[in-house]
This record gives sequence, structure tokens and C-alpha cells, in this order.
Amino acid sequence: MKRLHGRIVIAALVLFAEAFAVDDVADSVSFTRQDGKATAAAGGERQRKTSLKLPVLTVRQRSPGKWTGCCSFLPLEISMSDTRSPLRISMSDDAPSGSGTTIRNSLWTAALVAALQKESALQGVRISLDFKGGMDGPSAGAVMCLGIMTALDGREFPDDFAMTGSILPDGTVGLVGGVPEKLKAAAKNPKIKRVAIPALQRFARDASENWVDLLALGRELGLELFPVESIADAYCLMHREKISRPVVPAALLVVRESAALEANAAEVFRSRDRAVNKRIAGLSSNDLQKVSQEYGRASVDPREAERRFEEGAIFDALDLISLSDAHLTATLKSWEFYLDYLERFLSKMDEARKLSQKQLCDMEGMREWPIEKQLAFVDGFRKEVSEFCEVALGWKGVDDDKPGDKKTESEAPWSGIVPEAGVSDLDAQLPSLVEDAKAEGLYRYMVKQTFDRADLKKALQDGKRDIYAEIDHDRRKLFILMAAKYRIPSFQGVSIPTMNAGREVSSALELFRKAWVIVDGMIESEVVDPLANNASMHKDAVREHLTGNDWRFAVYDVAKHWGRLLLSLYDDAVNGGNSFVYPSYTDSTLLFMCADLFAEASAQMLSLDKETENASFVAFVTDRARTSALLGMEACRKAGIPCFGPVLAFQKAERSRAERSGTVTQVLADYWKATMSAKALLMAFKNGKGPKQGFAERRLEK
Repeated sequence: MKRLHGRIVIAALVLFAEAFAVDDVADSVSFTRQDGKATAAAGGERQRKTSLKLPVLTVRQRSPGKWTGCCSFLPLEISMSDTRSPLRISMSDDAPSGSGTTIRNSLWTAALVAALQKESALQGVRISLDFKGGMDGPSAGAVMCLGIMTALDGREFPDDFAMTGSILPDGTVGLVGGVPEKLKAAAKNPKIKRVAIPALQRFARDASENWVDLLALGRELGLELFPVESIADAYCLMHREKISRPVVPAALLVVRESAALEANAAEVFRSRDRAVNKRIAGLSSNDLQKVSQEYGRASVDPREAERRFEEGAIFDALDLISLSDAHLTATLKSWEFYLDYLERFLSKMDEARKLSQKQLCDMEGMREWPIEKQLAFVDGFRKEVSEFCEVALGWKGVDDDKPGDKKTESEAPWSGIVPEAGVSDLDAQLPSLVEDAKAEGLYRYMVKQTFDRADLKKALQDGKRDIYAEIDHDRRKLFILMAAKYRIPSFQGVSIPTMNAGREVSSALELFRKAWVIVDGMIESEVVDPLANNASMHKDAVREHLTGNDWRFAVYDVAKHWGRLLLSLYDDAVNGGNSFVYPSYTDSTLLFMCADLFAEASAQMLSLDKETENASFVAFVTDRARTSALLGMEACRKAGIPCFGPVLAFQKAERSRAERSGTVTQVLADYWKATMSAKALLMAFKNGKGPKQGFAERRLEK
């Protein structure tokens, strides 16, 4: 009897322990909850599983010109374990060619946005989704994100709620099509009573191309419609919680760093500003004439940097004055290069043995030269520019299949693209791969815009092209690369405090790497592939066309190749293969690089979307991006994390937007860079527990 009593007590204690563990699962995320029960996974790994049914609203073409809405419930299952394994997503179809590439990319995007919303790399999380029938498009992105967030929180998805809307990197809900048909499909389900739609879609065209008032249609169908701006707002509405928007801090308060750091940065600025003004004051009249005629005249003038300094944008001012110094040097060097070539060319023609600089600058007679002589001049100058780029800059040319492949750290053509050895984990956010690749991207863009010899000859003969315009075009290419070569790193001389990352830096790197790869894949599948199919062009030809017509795409394309190269080398080092060629690139440096590329690719993707023709939508997305950046920087401030990278990106976006000096793509990219790099900082540093070096540095010491 006593033995039986003892067994009952033990059993009761076990049941009590299990019940206690289940109640505590939200904090530990270590048990399996399936059909209301907690179970242990094989091998001692403890898991929690949540299964949901997601209401996905779509439109389908029943016959040519006739579209109808459809409401499908997709099974979503999320398992969470206490391991540190990376996020995994699996998708299955019940029909051949069922789900399309876009909706699959949308699921990954939804998971990554959910991770960023929670500032977690979602380690030990596995997401499974079963698609039904033929299904594609981005409009299920928001509801999938809501489902993932709900499952992660261990909650149920309300039966009476549905949503349509795409998802942007900062959680903003984007526009979608076919909303009237989707609402009608939702109304046919007796349980669905509430539907969230994108905030800027009060009216939409139906399948007959008639404008429909969505709010009025919702009332007619007995649905309660909620226009939502963000996934956070939609989540609160879905669970019937009061929307609690954080107070957006004033920009002037958020971008302030420590008094000691700002004082140090201000002193570096003042010193550099004095040096630039002294150089300008010492220029001869001929040199002043060159500077005034130069393509980069505005960026040479230090007054813009001084104005930003007066406003308190110290980091942006420091960046601008460094640019002024580089452009001033590049202006004089490129003119010197051109005048030297001109004199040698004329000497060969036995027309002038020695000419003054003023005479060389005023060679109006060039227009009277025979066409063949003009072409010979351009051919020779273009050849010398190319040779200078290859020899003096250690550059391998613009036609390599993998740009940057043959570069080494010591041969990198401009400072900053590879940070100096010994850089701390926190310093790593400053060197921006995208920004430093701008020179090469601009160069490639201008090469694509260059007339070939036959076209140039005809243009000169027809008077559609001027010899001076062609020469200036080639000299500007030289100027761009020289400016990159002679630029002093903006924060050189600034004493940046040391702060080492916690154990989450590698998981954050993996998350942002996936985020970038997904968006880059979307550019390929949703932009490049359709253009190639419609125009019957090869993909490489399409990319070349995009690069030649948009310098931002050219910049991104170059940065993408650099990023892929560095990550592949890093993988080899981590996996015990070849030694890491760039030992100063730690995992934290690569983290900020991937955050940068993710923001740049996302802005590039949006710029290629037809919705950018909608001025209201562009303004809305830009405002949301700015708000997200401010909240991210404020979160860093509260956590005691200095955030130079986000502040610098934010200040650049503010300047470009105020002066209308940048494209929508550029402004959005900078705001999103501020947001994503702030998220990266929070994920890598918030839970840091002391000094921790990156893998590459540890390997180097051994």
C-alpha cells in the first residue's frame, strides 16, 4: 500500500511539474504544445508546436477577362525548440506547379519581418505551410506575417478575422490588387466578420475596371473593414487589443550621441573644414576655373557641409567635408590628366609643341577638327582612362564576370571598402559596402552610357553630339574613381568607444543574410525574368539594360557581387576550408553589410514596382520608413548602444529629402538602412555579455 501511495505521489509530482512547465512556456520556449498537450521531442530536445489555419484572400481568373475572389485556409505549423539552429521554412503543394515564386518569397519575407518586429533571429524555429491549388502573388504577405507572430506568441488566430496586403521591410503594409473581389470572397465565409486592408486603399477597381468604395462595399457585405498602416497595428486589431503606437521622438533628440563623442567628431570636422577652405583659397585662377566647371562642383563646395554642421548633423557634415576634400583633389587630378593627354595628342599631330593651361582649357577649335581626328582623340583618351583605372587603382576592368574577384585587401581601389585590421565590433557599422561601391557602380553606369565608335561618329556628323560633351563624359568617369581613391574615411580621427557583441551576432548575421538573399531573389524573379520573357532577351542583357538606365541599380549590382564574394570567403573560413582573405571582416562587420544590402535591395525592388507612380503611396512609405528609423535609434539609445551607422544614414536621408537632391530610391534606402542597422545593433549588442571577437579574428590569432 505504501509502495502504491509512493507511486501516486511521484506521478502527481510529475504531472505538477509538466503543468508548471507548460504555463512557463512563453518564457522558456522549450516544450511542445500540440492539441493542448506538452511533449518532449526525440533526443531530449524540447519543443512547442502551434498549428493555425490562415485565411488567405486571393483572386483567380475563371475565364478571359473574368476574375473572382477566393478565400482559402492554409495550414500553418510552427515548431520552436531550445536549440540554436537557424530559422527553417518548408512549403508543400497539393498540385504540380501549385504555389508560385512570389508567394513563396512572400512567406520568407513575412517570417523575416516577424523576426525583425520581435528583434529575434528565431533560432530553433521551423515554419511549415501547405499551399492549396494554384496560388501566387504578394498579397498574402501580411496575413502570413500575422500568423507567424501569433504562433510565436502561442496564441490562436481569430476565426472572424482576415487580411489582404503585402509587407515591406519595416512592417509597413503595402498596396495589393483585386480587393473588391477578395472582400466578396471573405463575406461568403459565415465566420469572417472583420477584414484588414492597406491604409491607402479606400477605393479600388473591380474586375470590370469600375471604381469601388471599399468601405461602402464592406458595409453592404456585412464586413467591418480596418485600414491599417503597419503589421503591428493589424496584430493589435486582430487580437482586439488597443493599438498602442509608440511616441515618435523628435529627430534632433534621437540623433544625438554622447557629448564626448560629438565634441571629438566636431573637432575633427573643424580641422578638416579649415584644411579644405585653405586649399580652395590657395588655388590659382586657372584651377578655380576648372573647379567651377567641374561636374562635382556642388560637392567640392564646403558650405553645404558647414550648413549641416550648424544644424547639428555632425556625422553627415563630417561625411560631406570628407567628400569635398576628395572631390577637390579628384577635380584637379582629372584635369591634370586630361590636359597632359591633350598636349601629347597635339604634339603628335605637330600642331602645338607647348601651350599654356588657359589655351588648353579653351580649345574651341576642336569642334572644327575633322571627324576622324575627333574620334582619334576620344579613342586615345578613353584608352588612357581605362589603363589608369587598371594600373593606378589596381582595378581589373569593367567587363569581369565577377567584379572585385581578383582584388585583395591591399589592392582595394578605395579606402573603406575593407575596414582596417583591429576594427572593433561596434566600429564595423561605419564602413558601408554599398556606399563604397558607389564609385564603381557609377563608373559602370557611365560606361554603359558611352557611345560606341560607330554611333559616336554618326552623332558627331549629324551634330547630335559635341566633342566637348564626349570628352567631359570620359573625364567624369575618371573623376568618379579618383574621388573614391583620394577620399579620407569620414570617421578617421574620431575616437569611437569599444563595445563588443554578444553571442547573438552570428545569428543576426544569418537572419539579415537571408533577408537580403530573399529580396535579391525577388528582383530576379519578379523584375528580371518577366522583362527577359516579354522582350525575348537573355537575363544578362536585361541586367545590363537596367544597369545602363539606372545608376542606383548599377551601384547595387556592384555591391551585390562584392557582398557575395566576401560571404563566400567567410563561409569557407567558418567551415574550416581556406583561410579568410579579409581577416578584418568579422561576423559583426558582415552583419552590417548584409543589413545595408537588404535595405538597398528593398528600395531597389520598390523603385521597380509600378506603385511608385502613386505619389501618395511613395510619401506614405517614406514617412513610415522615417518613423521606423527614429524608433530604432531611440531603442538603441535606451539600451545604451551608440549607433553611428543609423544616425549617419538617417541624416543623409533627411538632407536628400529636404533638398530633393536624391531619388525616392535613395531616400528610402537611407531610411531603411538606418532602421535595419539599428535592428542589427539591438540584436547583436543588447544582450552582450562581455568581450567577444568574431570568428575570423580568433582564427587569425591562432
